[in-house]
Amino acid sequence: MECWDNGQRGYGPFQWSGRPHTGCYYWGGTAQVVINGIRSNEIAFPTILPPSPVCLVVSLGLSGGSASQTGQWTSGCESGRRSGSYARLYEFTLSGTRDVQIDLESNNADAYLYLLDSRGNQLDEDDDGGSNTNSQISRSLNAGTYRVEATTYNAGATGNFTLRIRMDSPQATVPGLPLNVRWNVTTESGERRIVASWSPPADNGGAAITGYRVTISRPGRTFGPYNNSPSDRDRSLKNPFSDTTYTVRVAAKNRHGTGREASAQIRVTGTSTVPGLPLNVRWNVTTESGERRIVASWSPPADNGGAAITGYRVTISRPGRTFGPYNNSPSDRDRSLKNPFSDTTYTVRVAAKEQTRDRPRGQRTDPSPAYVSSRKQVPNQ
Repeated sequence: MECWDNGQRGYGPFQWSGRPHTGCYYWGGTAQVVINGIRSNEIAFPTILPPSPVCLVVSLGLSGGSASQTGQWTSGCESGRRSGSYARLYEFTLSGTRDVQIDLESNNADAYLYLLDSRGNQLDEDDDGGSNTNSQISRSLNAGTYRVEATTYNAGATGNFTLRIRMDSPQATVPGLPLNVRWNVTTESGERRIVASWSPPADNGGAAITGYRVTISRPGRTFGPYNNSPSDRDRSLKNPFSDTTYTVRVAAKNRHGTGREASAQIRVTGTSTVPGLPLNVRWNVTTESGERRIVASWSPPADNGGAAITGYRVTISRPGRTFGPYNNSPSDRDRSLKNPFSDTTYTVRVAAKEQTRDRPRGQRTDPSPAYVSSRKQVPNQ
């Protein structure tokens, strides 16, 4: 259906006040409707109050390839996609295919962003793609008119916001160097990590950053390459070798390709080694329901070698036979043998294990070479 108002044509359904909007209302005068190519006479409509001005679509002019608009979420204009959330509507027009980045930022509410085409079809949405609880949509768009709905994740949230739209230039190229590449060393639950982080490049090459290519290396080995998202600007490696230099290399990417690498090094120092000896290894003899057992138990080592203990390797032996090796969990610090021979010496050997250093999670663990043992002479019953 086509809607005419004061000699101007638009396409419905929408509210018409000299420009398209949502619904199909007319107020304060007459209008003409065209159905199947036939235009009606002017039709008088009863007076219907127009929507609140804050609910009208605001046209953004992309001056110099960017636009910025401040707004406020208040009652009077609700989101068409998030029940109970307030919204503001904007539109912009592209004359050709461009990379576009849309940011919605607020210090008062959790921002939520929708991108629609000229017919109101949803093309994209984002909750926390920007920093903190801000929203960001980055994508390539063809020539045409697009609409942005700036709303909130939570229903009824109010407050101020800023909407920014940036597009690449026709002479766009690959991004510049990522900035402020740095290392940090952290320790959590006995596990040491080195963490590389960085900031976006000052020059995105005239196109939205689509991600980062990251490698971490030490002499003799390279980890990666890893592909980080635009908002994921760190990469860690757990249990690094001591007295070893690690290098991180980071390159930003956009739709035109991958830029040059920025790098930073860290020299890992310290006394990180395999775990020390398990402590207080002892035997006990028990009898339950007429069945005799010898039970070996122990305590964790005083030194975990700089990484979390992942378990224990245990063997029990007597002359002529060895039982095990058994793999005990970190919290399972005992191992028993039922109905031992009388007048026989039994020996338990225990070694603590940790995650093999400098490897991704899930690879095998190796026992420490530091075994501790205890012997038990079993007397006659």
